[in-house]
Amino acid sequence: MSYVKNGTPIGGTALPTASGAGQVPVSTGAGSAYTATSAGDVVDAAIASVVGAVAGQAIVGDGLGGVTETSADVSAVLAAANAAAARSAISALGITRAVYDFSSGTGWTADNGTVPGASAAVTGGVARLILPATGGTYRHGPSNYAGPSLTRDLGTPAATLDVAVRVVSLPASGTSQLFLEISESATAGTRIAAMLAQSGVTYCYRQDVNTYDAGPTISITTDTWIRIRAEYGTVQAFHGAGTAGALPTSWTSIAAATTRKVAWRYIALGLVHAGSGVTVDADDLTIAAQELVSL
Repeated sequence: MSYVKNGTPIGGTALPTASGAGQVPVSTGAGSAYTATSAGDVVDAAIASVVGAVAGQAIVGDGLGGVTETSADVSAVLAAANAAAARSAISALGITRAVYDFSSGTGWTADNGTVPGASAAVTGGVARLILPATGGTYRHGPSNYAGPSLTRDLGTPAATLDVAVRVVSLPASGTSQLFLEISESATAGTRIAAMLAQSGVTYCYRQDVNTYDAGPTISITTDTWIRIRAEYGTVQAFHGAGTAGALPTSWTSIAAATTRKVAWRYIALGLVHAGSGVTVDADDLTIAAQELVSL
């Protein structure tokens, strides 16, 4: 028990004189005098000591009568500077990622196409596509499918899909084109592809309107990547240069376009060409799929 006379604790230090309404006494350490401090400043300091080190982090109820801090994912959304940044942060959530090094062909369907001597296989740790010289033009698509391809069924369609593959070997001399395609159906519907010609010319192909949008011409190495991304009616093809088999740290756009919103389900890697024979190897196919839905 203690006693206070005229605001002064008997045997202790007087409380500080307030300079405004809503202030409370706060000590700065053991043995120090109290100072009059705004209650809001006290609360701010307490919150900062808990969540101030993480941008966007907040204190929320835990549903059990207590409180907790928001997760890193939620904090990233709360830290967004504007609506566009918030959508970008949200779009990074709920992504299912997979990387295929082609050490096994499990889950891939090989189709040799209709060209005599053509083949598609997972062998020797790579996806290998072979087209012999034929003197004809062969294309890929539901109505004129002729070149070899490897296809993967995701099983569950995705509202957004981002796929990249490393081109291990694509001879610089010839007229063939490697494509990385995503589609809503194995035999019909919308199909979008990033394409790389032996000449180094890049393309974004849209089957729904049958257009080839040409992009930059690049030098092909064992660390050349092509990529196709579809997100809520927008599609974009990219190319990039990785290092020692790793994904590129930056990408260059080939072309972008709009399409109807599609539930993407299939990925295909294949060859089209106009007469010259070629063997192409690809590896390290990377998939990021979001908002999987059941149809």
